[in-house]
This record gives sequence, C-alpha cells and structure tokens, in this order.
Amino acid sequence: PGFSTKTEISDISGRGVGMDVVKTKINQLNGTVNIDSQLGRGTRLEIKVPLTLAILPTLMIVVGKQTFALPLGAVSEIINMDIKKTNTVDGQLTMIVRSKAIPLFFLGEWLIRGPKNIERDKGHVVVVQMGT
Repeated sequence: PGFSTKTEISDISGRGVGMDVVKTKINQLNGTVNIDSQLGRGTRLEIKVPLTLAILPTLMIVVGKQTFALPLGAVSEIINMDIKKTNTVDGQLTMIVRSKAIPLFFLGEWLIRGPKNIERDKGHVVVVQMGT
C-alpha cells in the first residue's frame, strides 16, 4: 500500500490499497508495474506482462481521443447509463444494477490529462468484475 491519487484518506480510499491489489495481480502473472509520479505533472503507470498474456480478448473503448483495452474476461455486462437512476452514497456516485449498488467511475477523469469535457448525463456503463 501507499500509492494514491487522493489527497485525503477515508475508510474506502486514499490508502493505496487498490494499486497494491493491481501490483499483486500483475506480479502473479510474472509481470511488472512501475509508477512514476511528479507533483503538478501527473502519474505514469507502466504495466508489463508476458506476451502470451497480452494476446487475449478485449473490449476496446475510446475515452477522449485515446483507445484503451479492457480484458473481456473481467466484463460482466455493458448497459446504457440513465443518469436518473444514479444516487450518491458517501460522496460516491452509484447506480443500481441487478438490485445491487455499484460505484460509477468516469474513465475520462482517470485516464485523460488536461482539460476534460466529460458528458456525465449519458453514455455506457461497463460493469467489471473485481476480485475473485
């Protein structure tokens, strides 16, 4: 634990535990994770995995002008987002899917540097499986 983009620590964020999980999983795959963070400039994440693991089915998504690949095995479903069906719980935007509240994260806020023009009232929700 230790790497976090949060400025304040809460019960569920700011402790770097999420990145520790990522590092552990990548290490289990015989890969490496390098993080270079510079105050005021941003953070660069470099994830390397063996080539045999790099050839797997993915869901290609476009965020801003960049294309990203999500491992298809982690994708549970893709649904249209209805902003009227969202709630905020402890400061986290959530949406009810299959009778469960799931947190919503706008990838443009996480993946794109610089000014952001993110439409929050429409789009698609990609539900991904976390953990085992």
